[in-house]
Amino acid sequence: MLKFKSLYYKTSILLLVISFLLVKISLAQDRHKIDSLISKIKVVDNDTDKIKLLLETGKLYNITFPDTELYFYNLAFLESVKAKKIKFTGNCLKYIAFTYSGKCLYNKALEYYFKSLNIFKSLNNKSEEASCYNSIGTVYNEMGAYDKSIEYYMKSLKIREEFNDKKGISECYANIGMVLFYQKSFRKALEYNLKSLKIKEKLNDKLGMASCYNNFGSMYATCAIFDTALVYFTKSLKIYENEGIKEEIGHCYTNIGNIYSDKRNYQKAIDFYTKSLKISEESNDKNGQSLALLNIANLYINLKKYNETVRYALSGLKITKETGALYLQVYAYKKLANAYDSLRNYENACKYYKLSAEINDSIFNKEKSKQITDIQTKYETKKREQDLLVKEKELEVLKIKRYVLYAILVIVIIIAFLIVSWFRYKFKISKKISETEKELIQTRLKDSENEKVVLNLQLENTNLELAKMNQDLEYKNKELEYKNQELINYALHIVEKNEFMLKLKDLLINSGNVLNPNDLIQTIDFNLLSLEKEKKEFEANIEQVSYAFFIKLRENYPDITKNEERLAALLKLNLSSKEIAMTLNISSQSVDTYRYKLRKKLNIEEDLSLNDFLNRI
Repeated sequence: MLKFKSLYYKTSILLLVISFLLVKISLAQDRHKIDSLISKIKVVDNDTDKIKLLLETGKLYNITFPDTELYFYNLAFLESVKAKKIKFTGNCLKYIAFTYSGKCLYNKALEYYFKSLNIFKSLNNKSEEASCYNSIGTVYNEMGAYDKSIEYYMKSLKIREEFNDKKGISECYANIGMVLFYQKSFRKALEYNLKSLKIKEKLNDKLGMASCYNNFGSMYATCAIFDTALVYFTKSLKIYENEGIKEEIGHCYTNIGNIYSDKRNYQKAIDFYTKSLKISEESNDKNGQSLALLNIANLYINLKKYNETVRYALSGLKITKETGALYLQVYAYKKLANAYDSLRNYENACKYYKLSAEINDSIFNKEKSKQITDIQTKYETKKREQDLLVKEKELEVLKIKRYVLYAILVIVIIIAFLIVSWFRYKFKISKKISETEKELIQTRLKDSENEKVVLNLQLENTNLELAKMNQDLEYKNKELEYKNQELINYALHIVEKNEFMLKLKDLLINSGNVLNPNDLIQTIDFNLLSLEKEKKEFEANIEQVSYAFFIKLRENYPDITKNEERLAALLKLNLSSKEIAMTLNISSQSVDTYRYKLRKKLNIEEDLSLNDFLNRI
């Protein structure tokens, strides 16, 4: 016994330390996010955004610091009232109520849920109204007021059925099933829970499925079908572990511990109860803590360790009085009465039996059970009536559809007859038209053959004209080539003659008095004058031959001069700078200068020669 006590105290201290460390880690992780949200709240101007930020900040304090959570929800509530945002006011009240419910302050929770409900009723927001009814039903369920609980679940179900809210309907079925289970109406409880599970499976609602599995486990455990119950609790636990929902994991540990306790595997039972207690303390789940402590107390009754039973039962009872969970108080009183009876402390045993009976009667008296049955019967009767009305309406609709179908069939037959008649008439007309068209076509064919002959003759004439034009064009091209060549030869002749005369003149000038040069010089000058006349003729020929070339140059380069045009024409004839100089009677250096200026004016790229560029024009 002493060893076990020492182990229990060590385990408790270790759990407290771990819980503290986990809270610190969680706070460190959320601190940055909280600071960020608070800094945004300080600068935000929009009322709606501010309310949303305050609610979001409150959520971060959920479970760990419920009072701080409430502080931010209340700030959000005040902001929504100030900004006259009625819908947000209703939501803020819901958040405040939810926090009070988590703290097991059920009367406060109900007060705020009813305030929220009234707002949503005034706004005619049926969805939120149904949500409030469901939450109120859950609070009454936690308090053990099952008649009120089922009343509000039914109100929520009615609205959700009107709007065909599958998820909401499934949630209501599951909640009603658990109330019926607490009232020991197991068959009905199983029916409702099965309805809920089928909807959740269709919606692939994992958390909802886990909740249904948990409910099935509790029902089968009560009926002492432990292996089936364990299968369902394990299914539920697996989903909650995947989703990381600690509070629900704790509940699953408690339920599995109960199964092992009922199967008398007490070591496994204590392991799961300890795990449940640890998680409940981490998540500040008061109901979970009290349930784990009372389950451990029950385990010690089976082990006949009655003093341990009293200690754990009193610890659990203290928490249940804080939360106001009546059904857990009954459980605690029963365990204390059993323990004191076994310890032969009959005074305390009698005291706790009486307390247990008083609360149990307040929860499970016949009148309340009758109320719950009446509510359920009224709902099911009304639902059957509604189903009958729906079926009658469906039958009426079917009759109407049948008559409409007959009418449509008659109309279709009439339309079909008219269409056939119209096609027959059209066929006769089209036959007559086709015969006439046939005659016309034959006439047109004859005309078209004649036209074809005429067209062929015209085409032959056109081809002959084109051939003639091509011959003329070839002749002109050859003539142009000949003139170009003649022009080049003429230019070369001028160059040679000019060069020869100049050389001869220089020779005579430099020969002294050996010859009488004056006569020769006069002759040469006469020839040079004749050469000038030839040059002018040459320039006129250039102008004539290069007329098209000059037009293109002027179009592309309007500021080009006559001299530059002449130079371009000579370059196009592939004459060298020296030959051009002799033809124009200027120096070769001058020709190079003119070439450079012309290149610049025509804006020719460096890697392209002037001659190639001019030949492309």
